[in-house]
Amino acid sequence: MSDGNSPEAKLSDAFKEGFKQENFFRSVKREFRELQNFYLDEDRRARLSQMRMLKRSFWTVIWLLKLMFLKLNPLRRLILLIGLVLTISSTFGGGEGNSGGFGIDSHIIGPLILLFVLMLELKDKLLARDELEAGQRVQSALMPDRSPAVPGWDIWLYTRPANEVGGDLIDFYKTDTETYGVVLGDVSGKGLEAALFMAKLQATIRAFINEFTSLAQIAGKINRIFHRDSLPNKFASIVFTEFRAETNVIKLLNAGHMPPIHLHENSFEELDSHAAAFGLMAEVQYDTVEIEVEKDDFLILYSDGVTETINNNGVFFGEGRFTTVLQKNSHKNAAKMGEAIIRQIAHFKKEAPFFDDISIAILRRTAEPPE
Repeated sequence: MSDGNSPEAKLSDAFKEGFKQENFFRSVKREFRELQNFYLDEDRRARLSQMRMLKRSFWTVIWLLKLMFLKLNPLRRLILLIGLVLTISSTFGGGEGNSGGFGIDSHIIGPLILLFVLMLELKDKLLARDELEAGQRVQSALMPDRSPAVPGWDIWLYTRPANEVGGDLIDFYKTDTETYGVVLGDVSGKGLEAALFMAKLQATIRAFINEFTSLAQIAGKINRIFHRDSLPNKFASIVFTEFRAETNVIKLLNAGHMPPIHLHENSFEELDSHAAAFGLMAEVQYDTVEIEVEKDDFLILYSDGVTETINNNGVFFGEGRFTTVLQKNSHKNAAKMGEAIIRQIAHFKKEAPFFDDISIAILRRTAEPPE
């Protein structure tokens, strides 16, 4: 929304923007597909796929109109119905149309009512967008530096929400004992609800990170708080790492998250864990493991949005493509490897939308092992 200080765009320029898309008709097709994905559940989409084209088109329109009506509040639903009836009757009823008491031709009353409902819905959308943009600014302010500086380590952190705000957590910290850490997590669900729980989880971690001497103690405390304060069936998978500048040892704690990948030259190992995610139960015994890395080894943390990115054909990016791009870029630094991953994901999905948040943390050891 424009404020009082910004110049108002010309109407002609606003319309021209719509035709500056790389492929106008492809963009319209994508928008219609997203409309179907939003309104139609899996059962309806499956039934449509079994129909012939004419029947499928008919039922798609019927279901979309019905579900659109049900999404409106009762007053707007009634106003829209009146507008549609007047528009259809004036179109197919013939005649010149009569002027009402205010001198308005009955042929344009229906379209004006439809435009009125559209403006009301647009107003709500713009207000919600402003709130989400404010939330996005808060999330950006809570993000750590993309490449935090730690002697002996090369680090690259990245997150991209599927919508305006996301439920992935990525953070970097330094404790009072000169220990550094990277945290990557994924709160169940998407959108604003997941983002609010993510912000609370991040604040809780930052509040207690210096009060315990082990990752297992920190994880136990945060899990109890998250379980106490979260909603039913809400959970968060998370992985902690801790390391020091002078050693080649990484401490690792995984609470139900994707297994981190230890990449040594062209070989890799998935560091799996069977601990429960935060919030599933109040009391969980968490264990910390230690891995030793050599110079130029990588440790990669990532959310499931990476491997579950979907292209227009419904194919997942998958672990195979992910590990291939890791192996091909194992000679690069952390930032260049991360950028290669993001480019490969973008090339794979092309114009398909993101359905899940994507987060990646890459740690590369740059110092020789201590003697």
